[in-house]
Amino acid sequence: DQGLLVVQVAAPLISLISGKVHNSVDDYGWAEIHGRAAAWCACVGVVGGQTVGLMIFDHPDNPGHPSAWAARADGSLSPGGFAWKTLELGPRAALAFRYRILVHRGFVEAGWPAARFAEYVAANV
Repeated sequence: DQGLLVVQVAAPLISLISGKVHNSVDDYGWAEIHGRAAAWCACVGVVGGQTVGLMIFDHPDNPGHPSAWAARADGSLSPGGFAWKTLELGPRAALAFRYRILVHRGFVEAGWPAARFAEYVAANV
């Protein structure tokens, strides 16, 4: 049920004590995100005494956007889980996907991930 892109998140970001994961539709927690459609998912936690995080953006032009996400308690995070949809292509058909991974230091304010996603989409890359 994973997609073409799978990110293995560092253990401190998946810890119930120091880590947090959420998505663009305000689901929090690995079990809550798994199988849910969202434009992006973000993780934040403490690594080596510093708050760090990452975000994965699913571009709106991707087939099936917003993607259903595969999110596992071991820290694997993947947009576009193919367990929830079927894509059929004809002969010589091409299929393109675009994602962006943003890594940051420091705690971010509410709305910051959504603003970064909007910038990504507006840049049309």
